[in-house]
Formats: sequence, structure tokens, C-alpha cells
Amino acid sequence: MKPLKTVMVTGNFNVLHPGHIRLLKFAKTCGEKLLVGVFSDQIAKEAVDNPQEMRLEALSSISMVDESFLVETSLDDFIGRHRPDIIVKGKEFENFCNPEENILKSYGGQLIFSSEANGAVYLLSAKFLQDLHRQAPILHETSIDLIPMLIDRMNCYFTKQYFQDIGRQETLFKANQWLSTQGS
Repeated sequence: MKPLKTVMVTGNFNVLHPGHIRLLKFAKTCGEKLLVGVFSDQIAKEAVDNPQEMRLEALSSISMVDESFLVETSLDDFIGRHRPDIIVKGKEFENFCNPEENILKSYGGQLIFSSEANGAVYLLSAKFLQDLHRQAPILHETSIDLIPMLIDRMNCYFTKQYFQDIGRQETLFKANQWLSTQGS
């Protein structure tokens, strides 16, 4: 019997959102068995608010996910141990360094990017906006320049390209709209 073609997706999965679901659906169409690696609290560090057990449980409950694991070692070790045929990442990672490529090439695996950037829906986390609000309580045209700096400092998975793509005014409007609903 021929082994099933395995596909792997890895990430923090702090709060599951429609972009994650679309990424998982896309990944599932690339093979027969979908493996999902959830970065442990030790690896994800400040990029997550929810404990690893909750994040893993959320992914384990999704029927299209065949197996889910905590990633507690280097990504190279994790990939080497599971040896997926394919790793799927969001389109937003296509023009960045993707260290998975080297280990995949070593055994004939393949890196594929989804057809859209995280479902074309970017969600700024509440933690991100709260941190931004602490830096600049009232967002205005000059404080919007803090967003790329905070993205870098917080080690978030938002890209400067996203900031440029949606535009300064839309970012300012959305951030102010959300902050107006929050207590100081």
C-alpha cells in the first residue's frame, strides 16, 4: 500500500481566524494527510496570549486536521522527524527567507504557498493594538509611523508590506475605530 501524501502547516495559531481555516483547507487539498505543528509557548514567547494546550486543542478539534503536535524543538528537527511531502505557508511568506526549504530539499519535499495572503484577511490582535495604544494613546498621522517599529519589536507575523498594501489612512482609521471601543 502506497503511503499517504502528507502535508504540514506550522504556526502559533494564537487565535484561530478565517485566514487560518482557509490556509488549512488549502493545505488539505495538497495531499491526503494534514499535520499541523503548533509552536510551543517557549518558542512562540510573547507572540501568543493563549497557552499552548489551548492552541493545540483548538487545532485538534478541526476535522480536516489529521494530526496536530507541539513544536518544541527547532523547525529543522521537527520537519526532519515528520518528513512531510509538502509544507504549506501563507502567500505573505513567499518573498521572505523560508528556512524550511533547505530541510525539504534534502529529502525531496516541497514548499507551497497558499493562493492568498492568509485568506486576504489580516487581523490585528487585541494585544498588538493595546501595545500600540500604550505607545501612542491617541493615534494620529505621526503616531501611525509607530506601527512598523512595533511590529518589528514585538516579533509579530505582520509584514511591513501589509502596512504598505492597506495604506496609512485605512490603518489609522481601523486602529482608531478599535481603540475607541476599548477602555483606557
